[in-house]
Amino acid sequence: MRSKLASLPKPKETEWELEELPSESAEPAAAVEYSEEDSAERDRREREAREKAAQAEFKRQSQAYQRGLPRPAVLDLSALMERASHVADPIEGLIAKEAAIILAHDSRRYPVPGAKVEGTAPKLTRVDDRFLEAARSAIAAEVASTSAQEQQQAWQEQFDDVWSSTHAKCLPGLDNYADDEEEQNAFQEEQRMIGAFDNVQESLLATAERGNKLEKKLSLHYGGYQNRAKTLRAKILEANAALPKLQDDLEAFRNLQISEGAAVSSRLEKLREEVSFIMRREREAQELYKSRRDELDELVAGTARVNGWH
Repeated sequence: MRSKLASLPKPKETEWELEELPSESAEPAAAVEYSEEDSAERDRREREAREKAAQAEFKRQSQAYQRGLPRPAVLDLSALMERASHVADPIEGLIAKEAAIILAHDSRRYPVPGAKVEGTAPKLTRVDDRFLEAARSAIAAEVASTSAQEQQQAWQEQFDDVWSSTHAKCLPGLDNYADDEEEQNAFQEEQRMIGAFDNVQESLLATAERGNKLEKKLSLHYGGYQNRAKTLRAKILEANAALPKLQDDLEAFRNLQISEGAAVSSRLEKLREEVSFIMRREREAQELYKSRRDELDELVAGTARVNGWH
C-alpha cells in the first residue's frame, strides 16, 4: 500500500492570494434603516391615498346609498326609463330621467339583498367633483335664503294644520293606518306586482315542465294499465248503452208474465173442459162400440143356429 502511494505524483505548489475583507462600519446599517423608513412612509402614503379615493368615490354615490335608505327590491329598468321619458315638462323630465338613471345604477352596482332587477341599466355619466360641490353649495345657499325659510315655515304650518284636522277625531291607539298604505309609492307597488307575476309565471312553467316529465314517466311505467283501462272503459260504455234496451225487454217480459198469469187460469179451465168433452165423447164412443160389438156377436151367433152350425 505504501509503495503504491509513493508512486503517485506529488501535488503542485500553488500560492493563493487572499483579498482583504472590508472593514465593518455603521454606514450600511444606517442605509438599511433609511430604506425601511422610506418603505413604511410609502405604504402610509398609499394607504391614505386609497382611503381618500374611497371616500371621494363614496361621496360621489347617491344619498340613498350613502345614508342606507330603503330602495326597491323589485325593479324593471326598461319600464322605469320609459316612464321617465313620458314626462311632459322638460325640467321635470330631466330630473326624472336622472333619478331613474341613478336608481338603475345603484340597483346594478349596489343591489339590495334578495332584489330582482330586470332590464339593462344605462351608463351613468361621471360628473366632475367641482360641479358636484358647486351644486351642493347652490342648494345650501338656496335653503339658507330668507324666501326658502319662509316657504319652509309656511309649509310646516300648513302641514301641522292638515295633520291636526285629519287626526283630531281619532283616538290614540285606535287610528286607522290605511292612509299610510295609500301614501305608498304607486311605482313600487307596480314593480312588486310585476315581480310577483313573474315569480308565479316562472313557478307555473316549472310546475308544467315537472308535470310533463312525470306524465312521460307514468306513460312508460303504466302504459299497459292505461290500455287495459281504455278497453274496460269501452266495454263499460257498451254495456251502459245496452242496459236500457235490456231493461225495456225485462219490463216487457214482466208485463207479459203478469198478463199470462191472469190468463192462464181461464185457458186451463178451457183446456180442462175440452179434455172432459173429449173423455166423454171417447167414453160414449167406447160404449157405442161395445153395443155394436155385442149386436154383432149376437147376430153372428143367431146366424149360426139358423144354419145348423155350432
